[in-house]
Amino acid sequence: MNRRRRFLLACAALPWLGGIARADDGPTAVVRETITAVLAIAREAGPGDAGREAAFAVVRRHFDFESMSRRVLATHWAAATGAQRARFVTLFTELLTRTYWRKIANYRGAPVEFIDERVRDEGYATVSTRVDTDTVSIPVDYRLRHTAAGWQAYDVSIEQVSLVRNYRGSFQDIVRKDGLDGLLDQLAQKVAEVPRT
Repeated sequence: MNRRRRFLLACAALPWLGGIARADDGPTAVVRETITAVLAIAREAGPGDAGREAAFAVVRRHFDFESMSRRVLATHWAAATGAQRARFVTLFTELLTRTYWRKIANYRGAPVEFIDERVRDEGYATVSTRVDTDTVSIPVDYRLRHTAAGWQAYDVSIEQVSLVRNYRGSFQDIVRKDGLDGLLDQLAQKVAEVPRT
């Protein structure tokens, strides 16, 4: 994943590091309220480990990492053992939070503009937003599903590029070549190389 894509994904991840949204809030309210919260956390805590840990405690309430992991692994999820699935969810979640927290904590860019909310009867929704910088307008779509815990995100698309599809493409190649255990070993190594703060 190139540097610009990582930056855009980091910006997109902002809403899920807050934590004041309630279980009965609608999808746009969840996104809006958590954006406000994460910027407050970032201002007060900065990129240090304490801020990351405080933020991640809330991330788990608003981001369905297991659902995301299942979509990323696609057909390989069904073939995986329970232990492999659990290890993948843990490693993938850690990779995402370590990779993006410093960028998110240092974010001082333009506010998010809310464009549209589309809710489907099956309990799925898309919240479309836009982030305007000095040089570019970046569309960001959040895909959520309604769970017992309220609305939770399972994917983010930036400029119509899905985070799930992006990782799925990279990981599928590794699984085909080295198997699922090979992917897990590579993920563990990658996580170890990414600083916690």
